[in-house]
Amino acid sequence: MKPRVIVRGSVEHRVWQVGGWLLFVGVAVYVLGPGMDYLVLRWAQAVTLAIAILGLNLVTGYSGQVSLGHSAFFGIGAYTTMILVADHGWPFLATLPVAGAIGFLVGVLVGLPALRIRDLYLTLVTLGIALAFPSIVKKLESLTGGGNGKTITVGKGDVPNGFRWDAPSWVPGHLDQNGWTFLTVFLVAIVMFLLASNLVRSRIGRATVAVRDNEIGAISSGVNSSKVKVMAFAVSAFWTAVGGGCFALAGGTIAPDSFGLQRSIELIAGLVIGGIATIIGPALGGVIVEFLPYLSFNVFPGPEAYVLYGLILIALVFFMPGGIVAGFRLLKSRVVRVVPRLPEIEPAIPVAAATSEDTTPVR
Repeated sequence: MKPRVIVRGSVEHRVWQVGGWLLFVGVAVYVLGPGMDYLVLRWAQAVTLAIAILGLNLVTGYSGQVSLGHSAFFGIGAYTTMILVADHGWPFLATLPVAGAIGFLVGVLVGLPALRIRDLYLTLVTLGIALAFPSIVKKLESLTGGGNGKTITVGKGDVPNGFRWDAPSWVPGHLDQNGWTFLTVFLVAIVMFLLASNLVRSRIGRATVAVRDNEIGAISSGVNSSKVKVMAFAVSAFWTAVGGGCFALAGGTIAPDSFGLQRSIELIAGLVIGGIATIIGPALGGVIVEFLPYLSFNVFPGPEAYVLYGLILIALVFFMPGGIVAGFRLLKSRVVRVVPRLPEIEPAIPVAAATSEDTTPVR
């Protein structure tokens, strides 16, 4: 059976796109439905991981630079939001641009070595950042709470009575605090994913992909590869730091060990499982890395759970080497194939009309 051909931008294509968005809305309705209880916050944390994985995807998937240090950017965003909210009484949403800006600046500094080194050497540099971040946080005890961590529900200074993220009175449905927390980070994630989708399709995104695929060819076409590499790290850090800020709200409590090497490995695993260089892949990866260990421990409540967890990860990579999104696209291509809309061709000028003009040369 031949696949059905759909022209990009047509009404039928728009229907498919609307169906995809309705699927996202259905997930939110399911999470906020009855019987979820504490799983609502787990879903909220999965959404924050999806934002962080999306940030990693921008530098690894679209730029081709492998990073093991994104747990540090994730932690920078989390601690920025935590400090501004718990110690200074900032509104939560106002802290996200600050967290992203700090992550952006640190990302520029981390991206500078990418101008001189690459591949495994750059990976080692980012690995050192992931290993050093928890120790740095523990040293700044007066600001970060040290090894004991910091909680967003117990405030000091301007917020002596603590912090609560309750739904406003105009929100329908009478959401509790957990439900409103999930809905907040879910809406933030929608905005970040839409921005990322537009970014990778922009001129900057195309230049980044060109440097990844053929740096020499991109340079010969006028692309500043040095600027592209540094900006890829900076923008990636911005996205991941915003995810960290949302993680502070969803988790309520953060500690230095939550942002070490293991977190970086989780982000990379989520990226590979979901699909590298895809927009929807990080969303699937965030859900899997959050819930797969939980489900494994429900089956084997002991050390055997890690064995099951590892076997499932191996099976996913073996049967879908390009990630879940690539596997879904392969199946979809057998049913539906989306083709670009061809430009309209102007009608040719008749030969008689073209030769009817007086072409006698002037003497």
